[in-house]
Amino acid sequence: MTDFTWNNLKFWNDHECFRHQFDCGQLDVAIFDAVRDESMKLYHSNVTISRNSLKNPICIVANYLFDTLCHDIFQIEAGKLKEGLISVGSRSERELDALDPEIIKRFDNHFKYRVIEDDYYSESEVEDAHHLQRVLQWYRDFFGASPDGASILFPIGALRALRRLTSFSGETEYCIDQSPLKTNRRSCTCAVWRQGKQ
Repeated sequence: MTDFTWNNLKFWNDHECFRHQFDCGQLDVAIFDAVRDESMKLYHSNVTISRNSLKNPICIVANYLFDTLCHDIFQIEAGKLKEGLISVGSRSERELDALDPEIIKRFDNHFKYRVIEDDYYSESEVEDAHHLQRVLQWYRDFFGASPDGASILFPIGALRALRRLTSFSGETEYCIDQSPLKTNRRSCTCAVWRQGKQ
């Protein structure tokens, strides 16, 4: 079981329900930032998992993970692809205490968009740049002639996480993601997919 902070893992690590699995080596915990880390060190076994270190496919149970990771926002307007830039700040001209938690009530979001090329990810996502470029080109071509254009929320954090996790097992994994649907009902969607060599 992984999380990006020890505070969350400590609860699982100290929970009596998991003690037997930890003691017999069936279960372990690790700190892992799904967007940035290239490896993870298991806490109990002291084993490090990294690129191509696993022989079998990895099974990922990502409960409410992918929808909480970073996203990029793009806009298509008059045939041009634009990246969305957001800045967050207080509506007050001056804040006396920058650490005052009440500031959050005065937060305001400011968006601006700037024209970019289709190769937007060529430096940051080297392994997937070609595929991501094709996706952005498709959006630009599909919505470019629309009088309303389009806004696209691109799940780059989830794609980075999958790239990192699949690298542990030679690009083969099973993934189970349970995330809330964006509806008025209290319901969930569960997606399972397999990627890798056939």
